Amino acid sequence: MDPNGLNLGGLTLADEGLTLNLASEIASSPILEHCLIGRVLADRQIKFAYFAERMASTWKPVKRVTILQAEGERYLFQFHHKMDATKVLDDGPWLYDNFHLVAEKIAPGVVPSSVDLNHMDMWVQVHFLPFGFIQQRVGQGIDQFLGEFKAYDIWNTAHSSYMRIKVKLDVTQPLKKEWRVRVNDGNYVPVFFKYEKLGVFCYICGLIGHTDKVCPELFEINSDDGVRGWGPDLKPVAHRVGTSATNKWLQDLIPDVNARGSANSGEQQMFDDSSVGAAPNLSNLQGRMMVVHQEINSLKQYFLVPQNMMVARNEAGSSSMTPVPLLNSSSAGLSIRSLFLPALLFLDCLQPLCLSQVYHALLVMLKMMLWILVQR
Repeated sequence: MDPNGLNLGGLTLADEGLTLNLASEIASSPILEHCLIGRVLADRQIKFAYFAERMASTWKPVKRVTILQAEGERYLFQFHHKMDATKVLDDGPWLYDNFHLVAEKIAPGVVPSSVDLNHMDMWVQVHFLPFGFIQQRVGQGIDQFLGEFKAYDIWNTAHSSYMRIKVKLDVTQPLKKEWRVRVNDGNYVPVFFKYEKLGVFCYICGLIGHTDKVCPELFEINSDDGVRGWGPDLKPVAHRVGTSATNKWLQDLIPDVNARGSANSGEQQMFDDSSVGAAPNLSNLQGRMMVVHQEINSLKQYFLVPQNMMVARNEAGSSSMTPVPLLNSSSAGLSIRSLFLPALLFLDCLQPLCLSQVYHALLVMLKMMLWILVQR
């Protein structure tokens, strides 16, 4: 063979091996630049079909994505537009069944198994910083302790309850729990870290990707004393600001969906007078709630009043009491619809006791589902 090799359109054959000039390939097919490679940090087997379906549905790329299974439990994500690939990299970290997906961009000509998939970008909250310490230079200094600095949240202010910074974490190292900062008087103040979108991690060794039940360190000791160096406090707790969930003196506003609308009650009803007598519009929530509201009103006529007895005086004017059936004789048999009516009434009576709007909404949804079953 010619020592200079044989060149065939960018493909060079020589005794040492084969050389491919990818510059021409990228120019003719720029899609090669929009490929990512990743792996899932999990302590269990990943089913590829479910994984590909879940990630494609989570990302929702405009130009779609092709997911291939590579060697070494790695996956190739071939995006068909650079904006879709950039969005996945910027909006991470991503979770599959609460396990973290580590993904990086792979360049043409790189062997997938040689890519170092040990770093992941994550937003970290720094709590209990002294007043005046929430500033970018402080965040950059803390990032050097956590990992590599990536971004500083522009919404951080001097009056924020914590500081948000984006860090490139090394997943082969335990999660950092706390650090210390020095104030003006020379003393050190501890600060604590919380990791946003944090999935499965070990409470024994602090590594991401497995639980303490399968931690290798657990099987190196004779007995488990139950002591854990890490815990769920590394995950932020989402509080609803200004609600009864965070303020025990504050009462959430509960919409009045009970049937209280009598002429002498003086209380405001849920629906205005213009909707009375009109056909309900089932295409919106208010229309469906009005139907449920009307159904509850009809229920109260059956269950809040004695159903099988009413007071009637005989024609002679005596004061004797005669039982008169309230329901028609044709309705003596119980239908499927009548089985759901007590359940609807029970939910209607339980609804005013809900102090949280979340539970209130769940009760409303459950009543709507029962109403749908009643109409069938």
